[in-house]
Amino acid sequence: MARITLRDPATMTPRERELYDLFPINLVRAMLVADPDITEAFLRQGNALQNSALSPVLRELAILRVAALTGCDYERHHHEPRARQVGASDKDIAAATTGDLSDADPTQAALLRYAEECVTKGKAGTETFEAARTVLGEDGVAIATMLIGHYVLNAIFAESLEVDIDQQPPDWSAADKADGSPEPGSAAAGE
Repeated sequence: MARITLRDPATMTPRERELYDLFPINLVRAMLVADPDITEAFLRQGNALQNSALSPVLRELAILRVAALTGCDYERHHHEPRARQVGASDKDIAAATTGDLSDADPTQAALLRYAEECVTKGKAGTETFEAARTVLGEDGVAIATMLIGHYVLNAIFAESLEVDIDQQPPDWSAADKADGSPEPGSAAAGE
């Protein structure tokens, strides 16, 4: 049971309901307790990261590494099926969740090492950073850093508030849209 009372969809304001309908999961219900503006900003950032230039497989493996390092079952529950959906193999997922990179693809290994140092040390060492930059490019390593930070925040939020794991993984169709953002002028866009 969550440590806070999650917003009940039946009693949400129209704006809260529109945001919740974008991604109807318990995490959003918990975020709405804070503020619809903060929730919208977080969802926009998450959607932008889902649609970034980082490959979907690399993105999901980085998220799974963050989930493993933070002990966030909520994140793992939602992103392991997503990783499979975008083409990650069982071997890829095992590398991300266990940290055993001995058989990992070199690009994946560089990213997962980078994610691990960012999470456990707050900053990747020079060698790890350079390896990630070599395989991802500067734009890729910048995106990966934002992704890792976003999902560390997500994990802290879900774990600290003990947000209940949803019975079903989410429908990722909103994240698969061009940008996944609410339409301008809609209540979800704040206008």
